[in-house]
Amino acid sequence: MRGIFFLLLAVHLLAAMVWVGGLAFFVLVGVPLARKNPEWQLASALGRAFRPVGWGALAVLLVTGPLLLAHLGVGWAMLRGDVFWEGAFGRTLFVKILLVAAVTALTVWHDVRLGPRAERGAASAAVRWAGRAIGLGSLLIVVAGVALASGY
Repeated sequence: MRGIFFLLLAVHLLAAMVWVGGLAFFVLVGVPLARKNPEWQLASALGRAFRPVGWGALAVLLVTGPLLLAHLGVGWAMLRGDVFWEGAFGRTLFVKILLVAAVTALTVWHDVRLGPRAERGAASAAVRWAGRAIGLGSLLIVVAGVALASGY
């Protein structure tokens, strides 16, 4: 069982690295380069290229997260009880779940509605806002994960 937990945790962390690292690359390298060279249409090209990688990483995170909880003994019965959510682990997990839901919803909105509009030249403040919120939310999810692993 310990080997399975280790493997799940490693895969979960690698997927988080891909997700957060991809976002960081886009913000720190792609966006500034795209602004300097708008004729390259780099932002939309990078967005299209990262989409399957990012969604793959997000899918792995959404599968491995609950599996990791199950290996820690956190099952549906425990999640339905009020006592679980009153403890530090439960409160931190609740925050992480809310952040994951928000980031996933924002990512869907960004990729399905905002991204295609931006590719047609209708870039808006909503695209920038959503991207920043996804990035900040993703970093907060990492912090919540570290807090869970540290017993907070």
